[in-house]
Amino acid sequence: MIGYLPRYTQSILDYRYALDAAMVSLYRFDAVLVRCHKASLQAEVSQRLLAKEGRNGGMAGLWIEPLVATWEKDLQEFQSSLSRGSLLVIIASRPLARLLPVADHTTPSMGMTVGGMRRLRQGLQKADFCVESCYGVHTLNSIVWNQAGLWASRWHRPDIGDRLQFAARLRYHATGRSAFLSTLALLFAYKGEGACRR
Repeated sequence: MIGYLPRYTQSILDYRYALDAAMVSLYRFDAVLVRCHKASLQAEVSQRLLAKEGRNGGMAGLWIEPLVATWEKDLQEFQSSLSRGSLLVIIASRPLARLLPVADHTTPSMGMTVGGMRRLRQGLQKADFCVESCYGVHTLNSIVWNQAGLWASRWHRPDIGDRLQFAARLRYHATGRSAFLSTLALLFAYKGEGACRR
């Protein structure tokens, strides 16, 4: 059940939001093959999968923080394990994640390296995965509006601060080119040529 973890063990909010968004699409699968290369997220993933009830059978994939050293091996595993039409959800840090105060990026991940996400998307295409959509979670735009709201509150203008922080929430995620300027990337890919045009 989501929410049973003590607050001090919970992961960064960005990742929790991304996982919640992923589960909206993963809930309909009976099984989820998980490759999580971020130890602090293991419990977060487990509690969400425990709460999941499969709907239509089949297996999906959840890939968290593809690493530079192992991403090709992980991708081969997803390619051989998932059937045509299966969903693969990928959550990867972007360079902007370095702004997060408690983020740990000691192990190089694909999203944090120059051209890493481009290589990952090319690898997905070669492995017969079609990226249907890509989102940016916690955008730079949202961070700027939120900080402006905090400053307004400190300057004894909570009325303006509240409005600015509400505006920040509306800009928390993005698609298209603006998705690059975010702390996390959230990709939804389906296996099989033309799977995105179902």
